[in-house]
Amino acid sequence: MARTKMRLESLFGRRSESGNTAIEFAILGMFVLIALVGTIEVGRVTMEAMQVSNAVEAGMLHAARKDFDGTAVGAAAIGTAVGNATGAAVTATPAPELFCGCPSASGISKSCDESLRCADGSLGGQYVRVYGELNHQTIVFFPGLIMPATLKAQSVVRLR
Repeated sequence: MARTKMRLESLFGRRSESGNTAIEFAILGMFVLIALVGTIEVGRVTMEAMQVSNAVEAGMLHAARKDFDGTAVGAAAIGTAVGNATGAAVTATPAPELFCGCPSASGISKSCDESLRCADGSLGGQYVRVYGELNHQTIVFFPGLIMPATLKAQSVVRLR
């Protein structure tokens, strides 16, 4: 066996394997880089979604602690949020709203009058809905990785 190998090497020459490592690194490195950038992008979207959620929660807490003032509630929501990596900030769009509602099996129905009475005669409540959104810009576009262009959140709290 050793003689046959020596004869083949003498006939065809010894083959160099020095370039194989570079080729393997280039192929595997590309996949590692794609996975790394995708992980960073998913992390950015998650962080920005939490910022929007925290901003909406801050506006809701402001409305619950103090009485409803649409400008102050919106300012509280915007004031707690920081901008994302591209400088875009959380906005309270649409503006916070105060509404009268009656609890039902499907959620809160807006079916009470000025005296906060529901259609069935029970006492309704005053609610505040706070909205927030943030425009997300991707680092690199990936065809298989679909990220939302605008991250949105909303919260509802009962005042009385």
